Order: sequence, then C-alpha cells, then structure tokens
Amino acid sequence: IVHTGADLATSRALSHDVLATARQVAQALGRAMPFDVRILDDPRAEPTGCDALVIPGQGLADAAQVDAFLAGPDVSDWFAFLRACHASGATLVTSCSGVLLLAAAGLLD
Repeated sequence: IVHTGADLATSRALSHDVLATARQVAQALGRAMPFDVRILDDPRAEPTGCDALVIPGQGLADAAQVDAFLAGPDVSDWFAFLRACHASGATLVTSCSGVLLLAAAGLLD
C-alpha cells in the first residue's frame, strides 16, 4: 500500500484492513498466505517482491490541490517507482483520486 503523504489515512487504513482480513481468513481456512501487506512510504526504495500495489485515494479536494500535489518534489520519485513496479509485472490497483497518480505517471495510456 503506497503512502505518498497526501493519501487519506482512512483510505490507506481501509485498504490495509481489507487485505489483512483476507490473510486472516486464508489462515483460518488452512490455506497458504496469499500475500504480505506492507505500507510503502519511500519512493526511492527498490520495488522488490511486490506482486500488487495499492494506491489509496489522495486527500485532494480540488484541481488546484491536484496540480500542487503532482508538481510536488517527491512525485517524480513516485512516478518512477510506480513505473518500475508496473514494468516488473506488479498489478497496480487504485481507488478514488489515486487514479490521478497512475494517469500522471503515464500508466493508463
């Protein structure tokens, strides 16, 4: 789960809770653990071992906030990280305004 700093804490927490519950259900049923759930907050980290990446909704209320976020200092690092994850075969999943990050990174073309 990507933590950009602009993402909504509730969106990030909900994504984490849903995935953690799915792991618990799999364990209770005696099935193999399908995945690990991690919060990724460093876009300069090497995207290793990531089969799927969740980009939660960003707390952006209007077009000016979107523009300011996309022009922010760390966003180009996030773009590179998302592109590297995609290139490695990871599935990218997003909700709400998280799709703006994927679009701006050129991953919806």
